[in-house]
Amino acid sequence: TRTGTAAAVALDALLDPPGLAPDQGEAALALAALGDSPSPPDTPPFLAAWRAFAERDGARFARTAKFAGGWRLAFHVLDDPPSSTEQILHPEKYFVDRDSPSRIQLADLSLPRGVDGFGFVARGTLGEAMTAESLRRAGGPGGPGLDEEPARRAAAGWDGDAWVVYASRSGALALAWVSTWDTPEDAQEFAEAAAVAGVLRNGRGKSATDGTRIRFESGGARGVVEWKGRDCVVVEGMPTDEAAAALAESAWAGRTVKEEPSAPLVLAPREAVAAALATTDALAKGWAADPPNSVPLGGRIDADPKTGIRTFRAAGAFTLDIPPGWEARAEPAALVLTPSPGLLVTVTFHLLAAEAPPALVFSRARSLASPQGVAPFLPYATRTADGRAWCQFVVPNPERRTHMAWSVAGKNAIRLEAVAPASGAPEGMKKALQEMLTSVKFE
Repeated sequence: TRTGTAAAVALDALLDPPGLAPDQGEAALALAALGDSPSPPDTPPFLAAWRAFAERDGARFARTAKFAGGWRLAFHVLDDPPSSTEQILHPEKYFVDRDSPSRIQLADLSLPRGVDGFGFVARGTLGEAMTAESLRRAGGPGGPGLDEEPARRAAAGWDGDAWVVYASRSGALALAWVSTWDTPEDAQEFAEAAAVAGVLRNGRGKSATDGTRIRFESGGARGVVEWKGRDCVVVEGMPTDEAAAALAESAWAGRTVKEEPSAPLVLAPREAVAAALATTDALAKGWAADPPNSVPLGGRIDADPKTGIRTFRAAGAFTLDIPPGWEARAEPAALVLTPSPGLLVTVTFHLLAAEAPPALVFSRARSLASPQGVAPFLPYATRTADGRAWCQFVVPNPERRTHMAWSVAGKNAIRLEAVAPASGAPEGMKKALQEMLTSVKFE
């Protein structure tokens, strides 16, 4: 949560300074840098999903706070972080009606007779976000699972959970998972989805329903899902139906559910939070829906007969001064510049679907630029004297060095991409790109 919050807040702070104390600004930037570093290629999918949730949904939560209550509310989140992923996914459950999760404890469960060789491995809590992820990734990496939207729906209504995992000497895993839900209907919806996920765990299997109990088999292992009122128990990985039923009975008997009272704390009016969330989602959706290709420029290059300064003019879009000595040619969708042999600068124009905060545009641009889908850290972003915002960053790549710079004004955005050999761009390239961006005049 802090990773996503810091990433969003740090980027916004560069463009809209909130008057941070030095230690606050440095901490936010440090956390943003950590959050934006690429995940190792061998990162387990579940951990990668957790990281993606923290950055994507954490940033969404943080921007909702900023839109709803300004910087004061945004930094309150760092001092009083959400207590569950449910509050991050549904910001109104944090800012308006504080919905604290129920605390579930599982006593040491006795494994059924006849189940030899299994030992305790770990225990913990998933939360709403990772409950949905567990349903979606039921079949493991590349395997079958629930589609994303059904998995999210089945996990909605989560109010608390606890799980225990056991392992046999041969490496087989067994699970006992207890959860509680907002309503009996939520519990049943999750139970039915969990049974489907259990069947898909090994890519094949079958199930049978008996009232409020679903038995299933997958890859030779047996499991059962049972629900009573708002509570649910899931057991997987047992050698027989009888063993699965016995472990489920032990889980029912060994669970303790403590409902946390909801705090009468309203950090922002409901209407303000709803409007902020709608704005955040609409802007993100609008920018994500934009095609990555530039719009046609239809421009030409003119030279001032007195000064010799060449200017690229894109009709109805913008004008841009071309540095002296750079080769230039206008193409249908781009302006292509060659400052020196082996170095190529491409200028493209983007018309955004909606006017968006520059920080959101820059964040999305960084994500699109990264080959792994993880945004490189943004070392510099600022506003020009006339209120336009621009940023510049380097895209990590072992084979070449790419400097990318953006300038945004309203719905208009200019992208400059300079590609150089791995040895790096010539001295002064960063300054040259900066001067080009500041020379842009939007029409």
